[in-house]
Amino acid sequence: MRADRSVTPRALADPRVYVTHPQYPLLMPVAQVVVQEAFDAGDDRRATKPLYAACFPALLVVLFDLSRRHAGTLSAALTTLALACIPFLTVNDFGGADGTFSDVPMGAFFGAGFLLLLGHVRRSEAIAAGILLGAGVLTKNEGLPFAAAALLAASFLAFLDRPARKRRRLVALGIAAAAVLAAALVLRAWQSRIPQRWDEDYAGRLGTVSLLQEARARLPLVPVAIAKEMGDRQNLSGFGHAGVVILAAGAGGLRRRIVPPILLCLYFCFGAYVLALLLTTWPGVEQVHPTWDRFLTQTSLPASLLLALALREGWRAVLAIRRSSSPREPIARSTGPARPAPPIRGRLAFLGFAVLPVLSLSVAVTFARGKASARARAAGTEAAAAPAPTLSPWKEDAALTGGVDEPAEGATVRGRLDVRGWARFAGENLSVAILIDGDERPVASRRRLSRPDVRRAIPSLGDCASAGYEFTYSFSAEDAGPHELQVIFQSGDGRERHYPVRRFTWDGDPSSR
Repeated sequence: MRADRSVTPRALADPRVYVTHPQYPLLMPVAQVVVQEAFDAGDDRRATKPLYAACFPALLVVLFDLSRRHAGTLSAALTTLALACIPFLTVNDFGGADGTFSDVPMGAFFGAGFLLLLGHVRRSEAIAAGILLGAGVLTKNEGLPFAAAALLAASFLAFLDRPARKRRRLVALGIAAAAVLAAALVLRAWQSRIPQRWDEDYAGRLGTVSLLQEARARLPLVPVAIAKEMGDRQNLSGFGHAGVVILAAGAGGLRRRIVPPILLCLYFCFGAYVLALLLTTWPGVEQVHPTWDRFLTQTSLPASLLLALALREGWRAVLAIRRSSSPREPIARSTGPARPAPPIRGRLAFLGFAVLPVLSLSVAVTFARGKASARARAAGTEAAAAPAPTLSPWKEDAALTGGVDEPAEGATVRGRLDVRGWARFAGENLSVAILIDGDERPVASRRRLSRPDVRRAIPSLGDCASAGYEFTYSFSAEDAGPHELQVIFQSGDGRERHYPVRRFTWDGDPSSR
């Protein structure tokens, strides 16, 4: 973007260029360019790290302020301190404040926007909430479903409000929803100019994947995978288990008006996370390991507010026990009037809101399958009119990851031809086949190489000790001139991906080598 002075640079608009997530929301990349231009910084990512790191103290300030309003200063301070000490949030460069992933900004935008909608919302707060939720939409792919979850969960309070306050709340939600819709339209307009390639199409898979079969195969594995991540000493250092204990001990503090919409919002967000697990091309639940901590980061603000409320109640219980055990003070049998039970209307509304996403998902699946059937019928009509193609035993899968480093597009190769790159899917090195002008040629040498840079860039790929490849071809006189290079990645279960054609000129003069 910085080189082309455009939000649609050639590298994104050219379908031949390998980009892992070409249509990924662009707010943080644009912010990076602004920082680099403002400080005349180079392309070293360390120059833009402070941009992402600054979002973490902002998240902590918002958490302290909102927790102090609902749980008191002491609980707010302890909860904020705990969040500031969680390793994956502070020192992890794969989704934490020490890296350049967008999860911390997403958590700050989404959490602050949602929690603003839970108070006595004034128009200015509604506008601010809409801007923050809209920023979340433009920050990560999860931003739009999370913003929808926030608006839907916040609207639950309208069922509990008096008529006059209900109207004000609905107007505020309408203002916030308009800002979210505007952000979504801007993002969609930008994405329409970027060809989609080499990325998972969750919306497209919604109409082709059997969610029932995927749920039967994957859902039983999800609790164990999540429990393993919650017990990770390196990333959570016991905070996962401690949080569960605090929530259980202080459950009485969760009987507050703002708790049901927070629970609904977290439920909706977790549902979107599980749906992505069912639609992904990753085997089993392997996607949980690289994404669960990042999901916790994105939902850290509302979840931490629940923790602050429970901590306050637990602290009160500890003080009550100390007072009761002291011989100098009488045992306090009652600390105030009994809390009224929630009205039956509120309980029914809560259940209705919990079921609503399931119904919406059913409608979306039906619509997606209808579109997929229509495309299949259209493709069948075209195929009937076209000559029968030669069937390949391989199934094309754009999710197989890999790249071609050399030769570059339009390069002039002098002497021998070295084709280098990497080819690896999560847990598996991919086989590599190379075609020059459509034909396989004798190879002078081939070998697999270690690619630690690939592992640093995409940790989910696992061990990249042999993810790289290098094919060497000898030059002969008839090879002089332009050529087309086609690299094909193949998996062990019969899938393949054709990397875009790479054009180069082959010259016999080895003087530059």
